Order: sequence, then C-alpha cells, then structure tokens
Amino acid sequence: MASIEETRERYEQGEGGYFRPSIKREIDAHDAYQDIINGDRQARKLVYIGSNCRHVLAEVFPLDEGILIHQPIYKVAKARNFDESTAEGRKNNTVNGNNIWQRQIWFIGSGHANLNCAHIPDYRISPAQILHDLNSGKAQIKI
Repeated sequence: MASIEETRERYEQGEGGYFRPSIKREIDAHDAYQDIINGDRQARKLVYIGSNCRHVLAEVFPLDEGILIHQPIYKVAKARNFDESTAEGRKNNTVNGNNIWQRQIWFIGSGHANLNCAHIPDYRISPAQILHDLNSGKAQIKI
C-alpha cells in the first residue's frame, strides 16, 4: 500500500485517471483525520471497541464531508492471517510483512466496514448501523 504521501504526490502529478475522484477522497479523509488529531478541527467521536479485549477497532467522526472512519493498526492471529490473505497482500498492506495490518482512514460509502483485531475476526458493520450508532449519542460501542 502506498503511503498517503506517495498517493498525494502521484495525485498532484496528475496521475490516477478514472480513479482521481476516489484518490482525492482518500487524501481528504487523511487530511481531515490529521486535522482532528492535531487539534485544528473539532469533531465528535464514536469508538468501537472489543468487549473483552478492549482493543480499539475503529474511531468514527461525523463530519460535514461524510462519516470518517479511522481503523488503527491491528494484529491478526498468524494462522488466520495466512489462511485469509495473500503473500502480496501481506507484503503491501502490513507493517511487518506478515500479520500486523496498517491503519486505514476513509469516508464511509455504501460498503460495510470490516473491523478486526487479534480477538475479533472481520466484524462487518453497515453504514446504516454506523449512522444509527452515531445518532444514539453514545461515545463507545462494544463489539
């Protein structure tokens, strides 16, 4: 997976073709998250956590641009990781070339978010459920 800096550089050089709007949306998501982390932008936060392990599975921020999802770095059990991923996928998308997966930041669209940690395998949550959880006013949801 290219770093956001590499993605931004390629976008600024005019690359991306048909996918330029999606690439721009990815860059915008990263920028919005960084602004929140830096304190340059205020946003309400909903956190999904593992009910037993207490791992943060995702942070969700309702913004004017859409619902921003930050999925932190997570570890997958080695046996499960080997069965459910490819060597190329592990090489491109993990921080250790094996079973510690890079963080992801995106604006949710029509697809489900897949939340993971070493204890919770591929928990699928729909945009409608995320919106419902945001509207509940809760700050934390246990999975």
